[in-house]
Amino acid sequence: MAKFNAVPHASYLFAPPVVEFDRHIVERHVPKMLEHYHQCLKRHLKPLAFAMNVLGLSRDTINASKIGFVDRSLPLQFPYHKTVEGRKLRGALIRLRFLAGTGHEIMRGCLTLPLFSEDNQVGMCGLRYDRPRRDKVSFKCTTFCDLPIFGPSLSGSVAMLCNTPFTVLALAERGYKNGFAVLGTDVTAFTLAELVKKGVTSVVVFTDATSDETETTELRTTLRAFGLTLCEVPLPFVVENLGKWEEYQWQLFDKRLTRVLKEKGLRNERYQA
Repeated sequence: MAKFNAVPHASYLFAPPVVEFDRHIVERHVPKMLEHYHQCLKRHLKPLAFAMNVLGLSRDTINASKIGFVDRSLPLQFPYHKTVEGRKLRGALIRLRFLAGTGHEIMRGCLTLPLFSEDNQVGMCGLRYDRPRRDKVSFKCTTFCDLPIFGPSLSGSVAMLCNTPFTVLALAERGYKNGFAVLGTDVTAFTLAELVKKGVTSVVVFTDATSDETETTELRTTLRAFGLTLCEVPLPFVVENLGKWEEYQWQLFDKRLTRVLKEKGLRNERYQA
């Protein structure tokens, strides 16, 4: 099972209630921020190329999902930080975890993906497009509501566990629309309860040479406690950076996924009518 680094303190399954002024910021200013990030991605060729050629996202998905890039230009448009309006805006964005206490954007240097729940903006996740320094992490997530997973097209009995929401979107482009990603730091009881609520009965995990067998065994036990079945699909490569995959990788991915599901009496939902 492929691993990813997450920020332990920047992702919350149960976020604190949004105060009234912050709710005003979410409704009025956050959509403008996300549009700014989206336009920034279109202007920066390197992160845009990474999104398309490495992550495997088409322009249609980038536009539909409002994927963006944080180039640190947004705070320059805020009211002056010593004015009342400037202090209030920055204070709200710090509480909402878009800004750090220093006033810098938490996801600077990251590709961004807005998170929604029932058409309401509830957060954002980010992925660095370059190799982070040793003391930094590549994936970040911040939410201000209860949102344990990202799975916008999740339906049916089988769900595939992915490293990040960006992988979920890339798989969906290839017809695998039953992917999901954990928005916390690990698979938890709240994660599995959400899957059960969506009608999932089996969870697919992809393992490779770097996978930890102990973690897979523990996950199988945890899933069983929720009435869920683990379907382990071994692969000679990690399921990420799908834009760099060659055709034989897609064929092997599909063949092994189909075989494992068939052994469990299940179908590859890519071929469901």
